[in-house]
Amino acid sequence: MKRELSEFLEKELKLTLSMEKTKVTFIKDGFTFLGFLIEKGIGEKGRCVPRIRIPLEAVHKIRIKYQMALSPHSHRDSVRTKILGINRITRGWCHYYQTTSSPSYFFSKLSNDLFWLMAHWLGRKYKLTMPRVMRKFCKGNTFGTNSVTLLRLTDFEAVKYRVKSIGNPYTAKEMALEREETPNLDHQGLWERRPGQADLREMIYLRDEGICGMCGKWVPLYEAILDHKTPYAKFEDKRNADKLDNLWILHKEPCNREKTKRDLQVLSRMR
Repeated sequence: MKRELSEFLEKELKLTLSMEKTKVTFIKDGFTFLGFLIEKGIGEKGRCVPRIRIPLEAVHKIRIKYQMALSPHSHRDSVRTKILGINRITRGWCHYYQTTSSPSYFFSKLSNDLFWLMAHWLGRKYKLTMPRVMRKFCKGNTFGTNSVTLLRLTDFEAVKYRVKSIGNPYTAKEMALEREETPNLDHQGLWERRPGQADLREMIYLRDEGICGMCGKWVPLYEAILDHKTPYAKFEDKRNADKLDNLWILHKEPCNREKTKRDLQVLSRMR
C-alpha cells in the first residue's frame, strides 16, 4: 500500500513520500496530524465518521507551559504582566482546538489546574494564605486586578466547523488575499526585564488619577509611562529609586522624552 501510494504521488503529483514518517495504522487507534488526533468514531446517525480530538500530548505541553510561567522563582514579576502573558497562551491554544470534538472536557480540567496554579503563585508573591488570596484577587471564578482578568479556558465554547467552498485567493478575481497582521506583543511577555514594574505603573496611575506629572493633562493607561522624578542612576541603593514618592506617570511623547533628555544632561554634568 505504501509503495503504490508512493508511486502515485511521485508520478502524478511530483511528490516524494517519506517512508520514515508514513505508517499504516488501525483506524480506531487514529493518528496525530498538525497537533490534532484524527480517529474513527460514531456519528449522530450511527454511521462511522472521522473524529478530530485534542491529543494528550498537547494537553501535557500546555500544562508544562503554565507550570513554567507560574514557577516559584517568577514570583517577583508583576501580576498584570503575568496575567497578560498567560492569557496569550490560553487564547491561542483554545482557538486552535475549539473546532475539535468535545473540547470542553479538557478545557474544564485545564481551567481548574490553571486556577490553582495562579492562586498558589499569588500566595507565594504576597505571602498570603489561600483565603486571603481569594478575598483580594478573586474576580468571580477567576483572578484579576483593576485592569486585567485571567482568562478561563471554559470561557471558550466549542465551535462547529462547517464545510464551505472557498475560492483560491491567488486566482479568483473577486477575492483579495489579506495577510494576517502580527501584533507587537513584546510588552505582554511572561517575564519582566525589571520585575514588578507593571504593577507599580498601575498603582501610580490610580494614585495620580491618570494625570501626567509634567504637563498636568490626563493620559490613557496604555500610553502612560512610569518614570522616576529623581533619575534612577543617581541612587546608590537602587531600591530607594522605586519608592512611591519618587514615581509618577508621564505622556510618552513629548513629556517622557523631554524628561529623559533633561536627566541625561544632569547626569553628564555630574560626571
